[in-house]
Amino acid sequence: MRINQELDPSSYTIRSVNAHEITVMSPAGNGVGFEERTLSNSFVIMPNRLISDWPARHVEELSEPLLTQLKELDPELLLLGTGSRLVFPQAHVMAEFSDLGIGLEVMDSAAACRTYNILMHEGRHVAAAILLP
Repeated sequence: MRINQELDPSSYTIRSVNAHEITVMSPAGNGVGFEERTLSNSFVIMPNRLISDWPARHVEELSEPLLTQLKELDPELLLLGTGSRLVFPQAHVMAEFSDLGIGLEVMDSAAACRTYNILMHEGRHVAAAILLP
């Protein structure tokens, strides 16, 4: 499913989503236009940064080092896309982000991708951690 018609060549934008891969439009290396990348592994995306091939594949694999990496990005809101179905992390994970003043929203990966694009285009400091099994 194609989810974004307008592309911002200065930001990382999610272009399309299916069950096994997600297409991301990234700023071109020359600063003009964009490049299309198809990702089939979990990743973290922000308007100005892409961490491709992120190691977690399932919510149960969100180890403390991976959670610390997300916290250090310091987004105002973190979207956690948990694959084709909604799976909540342990309550202490939700509390840790809340204690830091980082909103954590858990949703299926397609919904997280759509929400990321909307918030990114609104100029919000958002991050999305998308789990692809």
